[in-house]
Amino acid sequence: MPGRLRTTLAVMLLGWVMSTAGVRAQDSSQEQQPAGSSAQSPATPQTSGTAPSSGSAAPPGLQNPIAGQPQTETEQGAAPTDTRPLAGAQAITPTLPSAGRSFLIPSFSIWEGGDTNSQLVPGYSGVSVAAIPVASLDLHDMGRHNSFDLTYGGGGFLFESNWSRSAAFDDFLISDQYTARRWNFFISDRGTYLPESALGFQGIGFAGVFNNTQALGLGSGSGQLNSVYTPEQSILTGYAGTLSETAIAQVQYFLTPRTSLSAVGAFGYQEYTQEGLTTSNDRFGVLSIDHQFTPTETLSFSYSIMQIRFSGGSVALSDNVWRVGYGHRVTNHFTLTLLAGPELTYSAVRGVFGVMERLNWFGQGSLGYQGERGGVTLRYLHYLTPGSGVFQGAETSIASFAVNRELSRTWTGYASVSWSTNTAFSSYSATTPYAAGGRFNYEYFNLRLSHHFGRSTRVFAVYELQHQSSGVPITVGGSRLLSGQVFGAGIEWHPRPFGL
Repeated sequence: MPGRLRTTLAVMLLGWVMSTAGVRAQDSSQEQQPAGSSAQSPATPQTSGTAPSSGSAAPPGLQNPIAGQPQTETEQGAAPTDTRPLAGAQAITPTLPSAGRSFLIPSFSIWEGGDTNSQLVPGYSGVSVAAIPVASLDLHDMGRHNSFDLTYGGGGFLFESNWSRSAAFDDFLISDQYTARRWNFFISDRGTYLPESALGFQGIGFAGVFNNTQALGLGSGSGQLNSVYTPEQSILTGYAGTLSETAIAQVQYFLTPRTSLSAVGAFGYQEYTQEGLTTSNDRFGVLSIDHQFTPTETLSFSYSIMQIRFSGGSVALSDNVWRVGYGHRVTNHFTLTLLAGPELTYSAVRGVFGVMERLNWFGQGSLGYQGERGGVTLRYLHYLTPGSGVFQGAETSIASFAVNRELSRTWTGYASVSWSTNTAFSSYSATTPYAAGGRFNYEYFNLRLSHHFGRSTRVFAVYELQHQSSGVPITVGGSRLLSGQVFGAGIEWHPRPFGL
């Protein structure tokens, strides 16, 4: 685990211990308060994302976007209101973050898979067989005003015919959410080590192996991070290790029950083991104002600045984005978010006098539907990225569509398709061996079918297809086309959740 990640983890664990201890002590003192006391009783916890009912009332209790115990329509008579900022740290989905109780749940799986291009080499043909063990751990600790989440998933590809091709992968996420009277706070740190592009990673993350809590009816934990702030990896560059980390903090203040101000700070880092790929880091600062003009509709205005730096220091990018956003959210059922605006980028190159300006546009949209037996997700993002190690700055567009469905009482299906395109931000952005620039188009498809045996065991089958074309050879002297297929079957087991 890198030193920066260990330091961040230690600080967050210390903060969690102090905050949960304080919150539980406060809860204990409130419970011991004698009946009939003239002191004001604590506000009833509201739902995640619920704004204060009046200008003087406490804003989101334990159930707001930053922490809370979810309410159901049958318990409260109406679905909770989602007041998370549209340009905030968390992705807007129909299911609100956090869960109603504290728990710990581990899970384990093992599957046997065949890969037609295990090393992602252009023109390669043949099938490599590998055993793929995976383990994950989900911890959720809930207090009256605080919600702490820790998630880890990891495993490896153990190739039977060539042990030297074997590789490990890890995905670690820690987050803390706290709600005060008018304030919401959210901090998170996520670190991953993957042997290839994260956009299609072998059906592992997209198939839900790393997050069982929502599938088991335990809520969604801290929720997903907004992909704008996470270092993107949307170009297949061969079978090489990629280490990435994202640290993010958000504060939200309610001016009125319907209007809030938010600030986000984020830092992202990517390092590659493959020679010729460029290590990068990016820093974000975002200010936004959100106003709910109806219980389900929100208008947002935001400004963000991003600085991107690369190893060697030859190129420096500063990106300014002004966004107008619209959100329509019906909690636990439907979300639609749209954000767009102009993007002004300043770039400086070592050895070139002056600063160059470039005007472009930013666009982000998502649609999510959650029904009784399944759901649909559609996302699109167009923005400036570090370039996946291939470019020193790239114009990137990513689109994805996913659907999950309960086919029967014991059978469930999941399918997703993703597409990305990356173009060098400018001629000086292309790195060796990609000096000719060009466009990288990447398509990915994943299909998963699961059958449940009781509450703790399920078997599954997986199939995925990857294909990439580019304007320059993907390897020196190689082909401009890269493709591969993965297929396999396995079994997964998890115990009943341990209550905390």
